[in-house]
Amino acid sequence: MKTNKPIQNEPHRHHYIPRFLIRNFSARKDGFVLFYSVKTKKIKNTPIEDVFAYYDLYRDEANNPDDPVKIERDLAKYEGEIASLFKAKIYSGDNITLTVEEEEKLKLFIAIMKYRNARANKIFSDKVPDDLKKAIKSAFPDGKPNDIWKKNLGYLANCRSLKEVLDHPYIDDCFKFYVFFYSSGVFGTFLIVAERRGKSEFVLGDSFPYDHLLVAKDGLRLPIFSYFPISPERIIILASNEIKRVDPSTRVINEGLLRKPMKSGGTIKISVKKIYEDDVNFINSFALKNAKDGIAFRSKFSNK
Repeated sequence: MKTNKPIQNEPHRHHYIPRFLIRNFSARKDGFVLFYSVKTKKIKNTPIEDVFAYYDLYRDEANNPDDPVKIERDLAKYEGEIASLFKAKIYSGDNITLTVEEEEKLKLFIAIMKYRNARANKIFSDKVPDDLKKAIKSAFPDGKPNDIWKKNLGYLANCRSLKEVLDHPYIDDCFKFYVFFYSSGVFGTFLIVAERRGKSEFVLGDSFPYDHLLVAKDGLRLPIFSYFPISPERIIILASNEIKRVDPSTRVINEGLLRKPMKSGGTIKISVKKIYEDDVNFINSFALKNAKDGIAFRSKFSNK
């Protein structure tokens, strides 16, 4: 039975990119970022509260009538764990050591970031083309598409490893496949951490994290890289082992970045790589060409 009771101090601005990441792109650490709006084609100093956020994006009365902000709260908890991990191990230093559990948690977080964004919400909304709407309703005849999206997101927000997702009794199979595909893939994935060199800085776009699909020698398009900038200085790249199947003439990031981490027992040792302007600009191009809302950044950039 739905109660739909108002909740005291209920948050309504739901960020699909966590605020702890957006803050890293604030030049003066004053709660503002430079923001390029796709709609107005203008750059404006904008409060962090107003970027990469939608009103009641995760509010869920259908699945959680007595606690409709549960998804937002559970995502915030996961974000807090990742923020602590970044602060302790990833934001600085040339050598990073993660436990297997931390690596799993981070890979899953990156995959969920793709699933929780505003674009995913729109796919499962009532404002989609009729043919796609019919396909979604055919796959999920027992509920509204947006309620199905939120139901699965709510379960995913409480998982911390791919195994938890795959073993979960209530996550729908197609969403299990989605998470598997983007966090591990058939042949596995590995983490790269790189720090920029040169004048160009990483920017933060609403298509975050940015997928780089490449064509394999057999013609199949594969998500080979997922670019996850965590500050203007540093980026995490989730790379697929299927890079070996890609035509070597295809434009990819510098081959020197692709050395895999060392695994020993229950730990993964990652050496932070240097990434130069051409590759930084190449990665930023994914944010620019795929932006629907806009781009947040610390220093001025060319939007051409």
